[in-house]
Amino acid sequence: MLSFPGTMTNDTIGWIFQARSGKFGGLQPVGAPLFFTLTDDYWPGPMSLVSFNLLLISASLLCALFKTYESVIVSFIGAIFILFYPSVLTLLPIAWRDITGLGVTLLSLLIAILINQKAHRSTLTKPVLFFILIVLCYFGALLRTNHAAGVWPIVTFSVIALLLKSKYHPFKRFIASVFISGFLLALMTLSAMSTSRHIKAQNSITPQAVMTYHLALLSDRVGEDLFPKSIYPDLDLAKIRALLQRNLPYRVFWKAFSRGNNSMLPRLSSDEDQQLLRDYYWQGVMTYKLEFMAIRLSEILGWFDPENRDFHRPYAKHKIPAASFLIELNFETEKPGWSSKFIKNYSNWNGNLLNKTPIPLMSIAIVAAFLSYRLKLNNRNLIAVTSMVSIMHFLGVAIVVAMFPYRYGHQSNLFSLFAITLFAIDVITRLLKWKGRDDIEGIVKPLKGRLQMKQSITQRL
Repeated sequence: MLSFPGTMTNDTIGWIFQARSGKFGGLQPVGAPLFFTLTDDYWPGPMSLVSFNLLLISASLLCALFKTYESVIVSFIGAIFILFYPSVLTLLPIAWRDITGLGVTLLSLLIAILINQKAHRSTLTKPVLFFILIVLCYFGALLRTNHAAGVWPIVTFSVIALLLKSKYHPFKRFIASVFISGFLLALMTLSAMSTSRHIKAQNSITPQAVMTYHLALLSDRVGEDLFPKSIYPDLDLAKIRALLQRNLPYRVFWKAFSRGNNSMLPRLSSDEDQQLLRDYYWQGVMTYKLEFMAIRLSEILGWFDPENRDFHRPYAKHKIPAASFLIELNFETEKPGWSSKFIKNYSNWNGNLLNKTPIPLMSIAIVAAFLSYRLKLNNRNLIAVTSMVSIMHFLGVAIVVAMFPYRYGHQSNLFSLFAITLFAIDVITRLLKWKGRDDIEGIVKPLKGRLQMKQSITQRL
């Protein structure tokens, strides 16, 4: 109800447009447009993707908690805490492929938990589950190319379980699992990229915008125009610096290529020009390695400065995107007043220091993982895996992308909360000596015993 009718962005409009026109562009992987190709005829608009995301995320999260604690009550309490946390809930109504990727990662974690269970009816169960896990990684890479980074700890966790009966030393088994999972994920990512290239009908735009933006930053830093003059004859260092001084400079470069509205930054149409730009880009990066690394590091450190971080308050207003002229809005676009007001007010919690960046929750999750081993908690390995998923997804975003909008921290936030929730439940159940039964006897009995002990002491006194 809070999500209806699904909040759109220009990305969402682009995916629906591609699905309806039958022509897949080169802006992004083809996963999201393919989804709308399957659903838009029967359920037009963004709500089909939002509903799928909500079902995938909530079901996977509930099942993962249930398979861990075998308690419906604990599963619902844990899931409600995670899903209704401000930085999670306020992004769920938005039709984004990032949210779908989060659901795929959660489903992957559920399969990894099943693989790590000791009792299986058949010896083929674990290999079959692992095959399903790898296929999921392929579909995740169809949504986001850097999906493999976040799911790497999960696949490693599964490979370790498959190699558990091997004669190798545990450390060697861990190293082998890391390399095996890394190889399989690289293979699935390359396969997904090949699929996208095969389906796409137009030349890629985004890589060109990213390369020119990075080249502009590098040119500004070293004081030299690093662009190929044959393609950009009107560009010089002064003009590069002027472009970088504009508001949201990366958007300036993206708009130049997507709309062709900047004479200094022409949209490249030929493969030869794009290859020449790519050559100049890598030449600049390799010539000025330290300067380029310093630029990337300064952008990554921006995550640690909550004062300069913004959150998605504009999306909470549920405005119709500017690109909506591309498609017929043959679906509901008006959000009910009560839910619109709730999401808008609830999103204000994202402005506090704990939620503005993924760093605070991630730090708490890392501490929880460390303490879980010190305390020898039952689910310490799962706590470590979920905290590592948060870290690896963050690194996969921070190292690769050119800019860092609030939504890119969504998966890190949720998995940090997952790790914290697991830690809290494990500590509480240990204190209460609870064994995971759905009846309340496991909780009430220890409390009764303590109460009777206090009454006995009081009577003696």
